Amino acid sequence: MGAGKTTELQRFAERATIAKRKCLMIKYSEDTRYTTDAVVQTHAKRRYDGETVACTKLAEISDRVAEYDLLAIDEGQFFGDLNSFCREQADGGMDIVVAALDGNFKREGFEQVNLLYAACESVEKLSAICVLCGDEASFTHRNISDQQEVLIGGMDLYQPVCRSCYCEKVTATNRARVDAILAKYDGTGRE
Repeated sequence: MGAGKTTELQRFAERATIAKRKCLMIKYSEDTRYTTDAVVQTHAKRRYDGETVACTKLAEISDRVAEYDLLAIDEGQFFGDLNSFCREQADGGMDIVVAALDGNFKREGFEQVNLLYAACESVEKLSAICVLCGDEASFTHRNISDQQEVLIGGMDLYQPVCRSCYCEKVTATNRARVDAILAKYDGTGRE
């Protein structure tokens, strides 16, 4: 969140284009924050205007990818078949770059991303700047109490935080939730 993953992905795709390599940008179709037809940087709102396809499963586009030299996958954590698709394509000679979060707002790993690590030639972990203290931020804090695992949003729902601020925010959030629950009861255990 806010570390520049999409910016780096766009940079790879643009460099490939300059080198006369054909690139396909792949976006998660349910990520409609800025547009449905392009990959857009979350913060700068800079579009990648090269060839882009949106899907919910990467297998949906597997018959199209052979004509490309590079696949650039944005928001990889949302694809349930990320690991199998990337392994199959890479083993067949395809160059692939994936931009993804490795953990959710609970600091739990995204399974498909974590499985893919073992099959990658290289992994670059980017960090953001903690919006609370200015240190390096490796974690994401969700600003609302919704606990569903997949909730697509930007800085309206999430903020990049360092370990210390994450721990403080989670403790404060949990304390507020407990206080709100206890306020509903009259001391007898009944509402």
